[in-house]
Amino acid sequence: RKSLERERDLLMTKADNYEKELRVLRKENRQNAALAVAMGLLIALIYACWTM
Repeated sequence: RKSLERERDLLMTKADNYEKELRVLRKENRQNAALAVAMGLLIALIYACWTM
């Protein structure tokens, strides 16, 4: 019984850690996507100004 409770606590801790890590990765992913969009717009703007 005790070992099952310890194992449950360990698994809950691992699950919490994975959720925190996933939140961090999602935040990084959003930042990278925003950076990619900004770079694309900048390139499009430079191209538009260059060809006028």
